[in-house]
Amino acid sequence: GTSLLRESFLYLARENIREVELTVSPGNLEAIILYQEKLGFIVADFREDEYGPGHHRTVMKRLIK
Repeated sequence: GTSLLRESFLYLARENIREVELTVSPGNLEAIILYQEKLGFIVADFREDEYGPGHHRTVMKRLIK
């Protein structure tokens, strides 16, 4: 899981990509904590009804170094 994402970050850095964004269900606290604590993402935004009425998303971002 996290090793594939870490390898992806290395590739993106070589390609001069400087930021990654993902969305997660706000109720999926395990995923939010994993992205924050193990992969360095921060909560950046909240999108109400992103996938239709009642389907909100938490936006998370990570800088690529």
